[in-house]
Amino acid sequence: MPLERRNARRYSLSLPVEIGLTTKHPMVWYRGVVRDVPSQGVCFIFDGNLTVGVPLHLKIGLPSDPTGVGSVRIEVLATAIRIAKCGEDKDEHVEAAATIKRYDIVRT
Repeated sequence: MPLERRNARRYSLSLPVEIGLTTKHPMVWYRGVVRDVPSQGVCFIFDGNLTVGVPLHLKIGLPSDPTGVGSVRIEVLATAIRIAKCGEDKDEHVEAAATIKRYDIVRT
């Protein structure tokens, strides 16, 4: 069994995420799913191409407010730090980890 080297606890989630590649003009957007969130980062899966070190703009959707007042999303500026192909044939999806530089909570 491999030794766990992570210092921060990870929270397993399944939330919709939009991934914006800030290196493209106009910005290119992909849809994906958040897999888990450690204290200073985010891990997500999507169909796209990404390189380590690329700045990202993430829009993470949160579950709707039960009172019906409105929805909330977290907008994140991050940097990709790990990229891995995943899926049955290792060519279907990309799993990416990114460190969070800044985030804002936005009510819509």
